Amino acid sequence: MIFVVGNSRSGTTMMSRILGRGSRVCNLQEVHFFEWMVSADRIREEISYDDAVRLFCCLIAKQEQNFYRISDPDQYVNRSRAVLDPIPRRDLTPISVYKLFLGWWAEKVGVDICCEQTPKNVFYIEEILEHFPDSKIINMVRDPRAVAFSQRNKWKRRFYGEDGETVFETIRAWSLYHPILTGRMWSMAVDAGFREDSERVKTIRFEDLVADPHRIVREVCDFCEIEFDPVMLNVPVVGSSLGKDEPSSRGISSSNIASWESDGGLSSSEIFWIQKVAGRNLARAGYELSKKGRCSFRVGSDLLTFPFKCLFALVLNTGRMANLLSTIRRRFGGARA
Repeated sequence: MIFVVGNSRSGTTMMSRILGRGSRVCNLQEVHFFEWMVSADRIREEISYDDAVRLFCCLIAKQEQNFYRISDPDQYVNRSRAVLDPIPRRDLTPISVYKLFLGWWAEKVGVDICCEQTPKNVFYIEEILEHFPDSKIINMVRDPRAVAFSQRNKWKRRFYGEDGETVFETIRAWSLYHPILTGRMWSMAVDAGFREDSERVKTIRFEDLVADPHRIVREVCDFCEIEFDPVMLNVPVVGSSLGKDEPSSRGISSSNIASWESDGGLSSSEIFWIQKVAGRNLARAGYELSKKGRCSFRVGSDLLTFPFKCLFALVLNTGRMANLLSTIRRRFGGARA
């Protein structure tokens, strides 16, 4: 297994697509097993055979159907039972079903390695290291101001070519952006993902990847013990929050790397709050403070709107959390607690 993790809008999908173009690797759609499908504190609990089948069906549906809109997962019952029937009932837990699925999917598509690209898995690195002892983790980090600019525009993906994104997903994406919240979440992801003492976790800066893709992808391939192939760099130009998808275009571009600084980018108050909230980790990740971040009338306005935006985001995202309190503790109480 290869897990690509990191804060949202940090290049996790791009890295997964790059690795998925290798001959031995298939990249999955975002699975969201931890947190959305199963609370992390319940992954080791024994579950019934019927619950295991339902979980396996949902895992298949996430790969074979549209990620945003899953319908009729029961159509996969026979396939799920064929995998689960030989397993002793006492060995059925959510994490064992997840592992069975990943191995089954790799065999199904004819590769050795699955690449799981769910960004929020950065908060579940301990569980991954424990339950997937042969796995490698790529932790993607991107300038939080670029992340904020991309997140601010993510709701537009529905109009830029995102396949099947619903109106609800568009509103939910809009709700997730606020400079204070985005800066805080980025800083928490950096705290959770940086593992200088681990030989199985490698941190890659998005800016380094797009500036020198040959060197960085070679390093990643060496780390994951897979062969580098130049064709891996020919990924489709899709997924940006700043323009329409161009699936016929291929390659890794650095053209939007500093869009947050340009006219129409982040305001001085947005930069102020992101740098204030994420300042400690900016230097840790190798990013410099921008002089454009300064106090203004909007700084106070952003502070006043913060609790309301957080509440709205919480309401719209509750359905994506198996256990609300567990998720909040994991995100804001320390991912390694």
